[in-house]
Amino acid sequence: MKKYLLLLIFVSINLVSSCSPIPSALNSSILQEAEKLPKTGILKQRKNYVYLALDNQYIHSLYPIIQNFDNKFQKPPYFRKTDPIGSHISVMYEKETENLNIEEINKSFNFTLNKLKLVESKGKSYYVLEIESHELEKLRLKYGLPKLLNGFKFHITVAIKEL
Repeated sequence: MKKYLLLLIFVSINLVSSCSPIPSALNSSILQEAEKLPKTGILKQRKNYVYLALDNQYIHSLYPIIQNFDNKFQKPPYFRKTDPIGSHISVMYEKETENLNIEEINKSFNFTLNKLKLVESKGKSYYVLEIESHELEKLRLKYGLPKLLNGFKFHITVAIKEL
């Protein structure tokens, strides 16, 4: 029974999310372009979803680099609505904030760039730019949440592809 449970957990984790290696030239190009952009954002809330709103160039200037590497990837659908969310970092999901009053809305938070990752989850492949932010981790802890969102590092989704 124990072996079966461990196998089930292992398979579930791999079905939910897996990472693939990124060519170092692609990672370097993305980081070099991203370094030109501001490493700060404004905390926003839409319904109960809390996110860090960023300069939209995080997608507009980084996506073409990925597109040159793999033209099957598309821009994320963050610019299609009349009131688009744009480039952002997810900070708190709706289910986490149901009974919370987030006082820091419209305040500025800083982050540093980490690396580009290729992640597969739920039938899609995502290029995400991983970031580090002790400020965002502290914010989550202040409201009784784990310091990371679903156990994953904070990130900016740059491109998406259906598998």
